Parts: sequence; C-alpha cells; structure tokens
Amino acid sequence: MAAADTAKILERFMELASREIDVIATRVRFEPAAQATVVQILHGLSAAMKKTILDFAQTVQSLSEENRERLLSPLEKSGSVNTMNLLIPLLELGDATDPGFLLHEAAKSLYAMANIIDWEASVFEFDPFATPLYIMAAQVLEMGALQLDLGSQLSGQADNELMQETIKAMDQKISYIMDLPEGASIPTTPPDTKPVSLTALEKMLEVCKKFYKFEGCFTPTFEKDKQLIRIGPLAASYPPIPLLVTGFVDLGGMHDHDVVTITTKVLEPPCISATQQGSGGSYVIWRVKTFTGHQHSGMKHFQEFADLLEVPGDGVELLIAQSASSHNFDRAFLLTIPYQFLVESTSEPQFILT
Repeated sequence: MAAADTAKILERFMELASREIDVIATRVRFEPAAQATVVQILHGLSAAMKKTILDFAQTVQSLSEENRERLLSPLEKSGSVNTMNLLIPLLELGDATDPGFLLHEAAKSLYAMANIIDWEASVFEFDPFATPLYIMAAQVLEMGALQLDLGSQLSGQADNELMQETIKAMDQKISYIMDLPEGASIPTTPPDTKPVSLTALEKMLEVCKKFYKFEGCFTPTFEKDKQLIRIGPLAASYPPIPLLVTGFVDLGGMHDHDVVTITTKVLEPPCISATQQGSGGSYVIWRVKTFTGHQHSGMKHFQEFADLLEVPGDGVELLIAQSASSHNFDRAFLLTIPYQFLVESTSEPQFILT
C-alpha cells in the first residue's frame, strides 16, 4: 500500500476518534457540581485531538517521499492498517455505538503505532534530518493516544456513576417492598413513602378478585340429551366464597324443529340452625329459557338466558338440554353447543360436569 494511502487512513481514523470525544461530551452525566467541568475537559480533549491530527499530517508532509514510505510502511506490515480499517466502520456509526469502548480501542491502536515508529527510528539509521521527524511523529501519535484514553476514562467513570445511581434506585425499590424484622430500622425509601411488607401484600392479594375461564362443547344425543355445568365453591370451603358468573352459550348450530332449554340455578345459602349449621345449601332455579328452531343470532349471552349480565351467588349451575331434534338425534346431524364462562372470584372455583 502506498504511504499516501496509509497516511489518509490514519488521519481518517484519528478524525473519527476525535468525533467520539464530542459524542461522549453530549452523553456524560455527573453530579451537577462536576458536570460543566467534565464537559469542558472533553471539549478541550477534542480540540487537542484535532491539533494532533494536524501536527501529524504536517510532520509526515515534511518528509521526503522515500522517508514517508519508510515511516509508514511498518504500520501496514504490522497489521495496524488492517486494525484501523476494522475500527473505522464502527467509528463512522457515531453515537449508535459505545463511544467509550471505541476510544479505548483507538487509544491502544495509536499507542501501538507510536511504539512501532519509535522502534524503527531507534534501530535503523535514517537521514539525519528525518530521524527527529520520525521521533516527533511517534510522540504525536502517543499524545493522541493519551487524549483518546482520557476521553475513554471519563466515559467509563460516567457509566460507573450512572450504574451506582441505578443500584441506589434498585436498593430503594427493594427497601420499599420488603418484610422488616420486628424493631428493625426503616431503610431509605423514596420521599413521603414507607416500606411495604411482602406478607401484607400477599394477604391483600388473597382477597383480590381474580378471573377464571371455563369452556367446552356439549353434543346432545338420544342417550344423553342434558349437560349440567356446576360452577361452585371448593368442597372444603365453608362458608362458600361468593362469585360472579357471566359468559355465553353458542346455539348457532340449531336447525328448524330443534329445541334447547337452558336452566340457570344459584346456590341458596342454608338457614343457620342447630341441625343445618355447616350445610352447603342447595341449588334453586333462577331462570329457565327455551330456544326453538334456527337462531338468527346464535351466540346467547348470559343476559339472554339468565336476564342478567352477571349472575351473583355462592355457586351457579347451568343445565343445557335438547328436548327435540330436527333429525331425531341422528348421529350424522348431531347439534354441537360450545360454551364459555368467565368467573370472578377471590379463589379458583370448582368446575364440575355431570
């Protein structure tokens, strides 16, 4: 590779690295007292880096063509040019990357190139006029590496302080939601707040309403033309936990002369007496609705067969029965009745099919 090409790559490399310092200056976040000073330092490093680029270019131009070749060719042979070509696309992305990391890598590259040139100047005998310029070029690159390294360290320090702030905020959140031992001091929490016990939260969640879904399909036959769906409390639950039931039954598959009846029942609490105490009560009829023939609107909401959007109670039963079939329950033409129910309760209810 010609010396001119190597010089252009190196100058481009340093120019892009200098821009990363400006990117860091817009990103760093320090304590208010130090913020302005750090930004001022970064702008100073950026200006110094630009001067370093100019000094290097002038030093290289002061050499004869032969001496420029002898100065820069070791950079290509050592792989430094390849390294710069790999880093340049990342540097060109600007603030889309981690500028602190890129400055650190760029600084290492310049340090390495400064050492290569300095070693060449000390080992080989060059033109007496050129040797000081070789040494000067090495010093200029080393100074550029130092400037990039300082920018990288400031970026790393800013990232570290940001991480410390994040950890502090996380500690506050952890302290805000915790179980405190009896008599323990209250940890630092956000202003006007106090820690909340996890145990207390769990107890509150136990009595919060939750939603449970139950769904399926029923296909009436001549042998079994009824399906009883019981949505009720757990068997061991007494007194039973109240719930709200809503949902739909899909009768869209009905044909002329089909007859389907939906009976809604609710669990009636027992009378509390010496003989009945602890009894689970009994299911009594709430509504009975019969649907005949083809349904223009097959989806039947709770309100259409129970007269309420939601049926409250300690338990709810739905009896779906087909009393007449247009095809006399011929197995090739059986009616399928999908259903889905949404239950609101503080604990999961029982779903029983009989």
